[in-house]
Amino acid sequence: MVDFKRAVAKKIRISEILESKYVRDDGDAPSYILTPSGDAVSRVNVVGVVIEQGEAGSVIIDDGSGRISARVFSGIIKNAIGDFVLVIGRPREFGNDKYISAEILKTVSKDWADLRKKELVSIQKTVPVAKETRNTDFVINVIRNLDKGDGASYDEIVKATKDPAIEKTVSMLLEQGMIFQVKPGKLKVL
Repeated sequence: MVDFKRAVAKKIRISEILESKYVRDDGDAPSYILTPSGDAVSRVNVVGVVIEQGEAGSVIIDDGSGRISARVFSGIIKNAIGDFVLVIGRPREFGNDKYISAEILKTVSKDWADLRKKELVSIQKTVPVAKETRNTDFVINVIRNLDKGDGASYDEIVKATKDPAIEKTVSMLLEQGMIFQVKPGKLKVL
């Protein structure tokens, strides 16, 4: 009898999955991704927001660092656009596109998503915010106030902030996963 031990699902940002090299193992060992930091990861644990309903049995999720498809090969996905979700599954690649073959895909609270973001920041020791971006709280509040459900228009954000460095601030917020782009020109706070 073979002793099977399930691999731990690594808490990871979507950008790390997308930047990783996919390694297909033909032996008994599972396929995995080789992250930029050198970790071999065969199961991932991601928290993000559903931004798009994909093909049958899939959703596109965004954690602020990137977007990836989560696919369920048995069952029905009941998550709606805007839901925060926890996805645990195996990273896979088809052609040049990476996706997550979801074992678990369930709705979580915004508080859960905020906690995960803090966990990953402490794990990855991100770069501190530059002095030029000291108004990020203000920009986040502007986006929240302008968002009527489908995201805040970038043009409206520029008008409301009257900030000459708004493009740099928005880029930094996108990179740090504080906000995400629902569709071109529409931003939401994560």
